[in-house]
Amino acid sequence: TPLPGLSTPPLGLSTPPPGLSAPPPGLSTPPSGRVNPELKARIDKLGKRIKDKNIMVGLIKDVCRNQFFTAAELGEIFNRGEDYIKRKFLGQMIESGELEYRFPEMKNHPSQAYRTSKSRQK
Repeated sequence: TPLPGLSTPPLGLSTPPPGLSAPPPGLSTPPSGRVNPELKARIDKLGKRIKDKNIMVGLIKDVCRNQFFTAAELGEIFNRGEDYIKRKFLGQMIESGELEYRFPEMKNHPSQAYRTSKSRQK
């Protein structure tokens, strides 16, 4: 019941208009939607703790094989924190030449992203 002096809210305002739940055309696909289903299934099978770091390194290389992903996107794909992905994997993979920067001239670029090095894609 409304408080004295306040009008009742118009009917139907609590439900969103039809079609609003779908994203408007042209918006980018979520990161997990840019990963092929077979690879996503392999990622989803990972436990919370990964004993063999090489498994994660291989998966990151597979994900980044043909396109750039930011650390935040990789964190979302792997269900891990962005800082964890950066600290445990990305820095070392850049140093070893397994990954390359989107903006190599500015390592701390706000939109920095990573892709498997062309020489390592074989």
